Amino acid sequence: MEELKRRIEKIEEKIREHEERISKLEKSPPLETIAEPSLEKFSKFVQLPEEIVKKIFDFDFSELKLTPIKPIGANAKEKTQNIVLVALLAYKYVFGKTEILAAELRRIVVENGLPANFSPRINEIIPSLIRRKGALKSPKTSYKLTAVGEMKAKEIVKKMAEL
Repeated sequence: MEELKRRIEKIEEKIREHEERISKLEKSPPLETIAEPSLEKFSKFVQLPEEIVKKIFDFDFSELKLTPIKPIGANAKEKTQNIVLVALLAYKYVFGKTEILAAELRRIVVENGLPANFSPRINEIIPSLIRRKGALKSPKTSYKLTAVGEMKAKEIVKKMAEL
């Protein structure tokens, strides 16, 4: 009986320690702080005035979301690839986010009137233009641009500006 009481006390002590750690973590600031969104850095990179960039994109700074509004491409596959490249580029230079969750990219693709199954359509540009991080079909899968992908996305943005 005494042994059981001692075990219960140890368990209760562990629970208190865990609760204290959780409380500290809940009060601490998030690890990733998001810089103030800025079109200036993006427009300098793509070498276009901010006014033209605003015509190409619909930025929602309060929710940190963006939607390309002039997708280009010969077919749905090419449009999907272009949208993903341009969205990753804009997130990097406007919001300072280098990795974007697949769910966010899927939202952008769907908002542009394309099918939600974007993953098979972008496999062709992995790993040359973008990198996938995480397991397929995982909610934590994210994507980021390669250096070559940045240059390709920059070209696409310039083509979008010409339309």
